[in-house]
Amino acid sequence: MKKFLLLTAALFLPMGVMADCLLKLNTADSSFAIGPFVDENDGITPETALTITASDVLLKKKGSTTFALKTEATACTHRSNGWYTCPLDATDTNTEGNLIVAVTESGAVPTWRECVVLRETAPIVVSTTIATLATQVSFTLTAGSADDNAYNGCSAIVTDISTPAQKAYAQVRDYTGSTKTVTLAYDPGIFTMAATDLVDISCGPVMR
Repeated sequence: MKKFLLLTAALFLPMGVMADCLLKLNTADSSFAIGPFVDENDGITPETALTITASDVLLKKKGSTTFALKTEATACTHRSNGWYTCPLDATDTNTEGNLIVAVTESGAVPTWRECVVLRETAPIVVSTTIATLATQVSFTLTAGSADDNAYNGCSAIVTDISTPAQKAYAQVRDYTGSTKTVTLAYDPGIFTMAATDLVDISCGPVMR
């Protein structure tokens, strides 16, 4: 019954939707994340121990009428509170425009993420460093906007100061201007972020 209600509610979603992630055309993304996966019975409890293989991840690219398996063969890995990283390769992102990534896994409510594949990367609105770090999903910026929610929904790109080739990506869930505190939607899990690491905040367009 719960699944029926969820599917029925989805039919009444507005046609103008803000894509919650941006991907670069023909570019692999090893830290792409999807979630949160929640219990199929109560719709609340995060599912943190699902086995999501590459063949469980379906993609619908712009112009296609069907969903197809992602070509990147890596299984998904749980990171935090029901969020899983599911790597994509350059073939998975080879079509410009809307991209739906969907997973149906036993024990969890069907979960999807709506992305936009762009020919160019989204603009960087601030380049700074991590001033202080409370957890791997919460840190303050050395410089940033004084306005609350200024970066909500944007992408945070964190570069390891000691190994610049290492980069982690995550969506900003919340931003507090008075303290310049960034809260990420999930832990990217690529490397252990620390104070003085570089941070770029990238914000893209709203798709209507």
